[in-house]
Amino acid sequence: MSILMAFNSPELRVLGLTTVYGNVPTPLATQNALRLVEMAGKVSQEAGVLPGDQGRTNSGLWPASHALHTRAAPEAGVTCVS
Repeated sequence: MSILMAFNSPELRVLGLTTVYGNVPTPLATQNALRLVEMAGKVSQEAGVLPGDQGRTNSGLWPASHALHTRAAPEAGVTCVS
């Protein structure tokens, strides 16, 4: 949603989008970005889509040495700002 808003903002000029692995593999993220450019009607303009790193496994990383907090995020957030 924020990318579409940026495309339609008169104050911003979207020069391009880059994609990397995360919730989905890079090729799918790249296709999703291309769809956003099409939805915004910016296909013929300068906003390009640049695929990034394909991702790596977490091999070689050490295990975390501490545990997760036991409080829920909303409760912790309220505590932090109170």
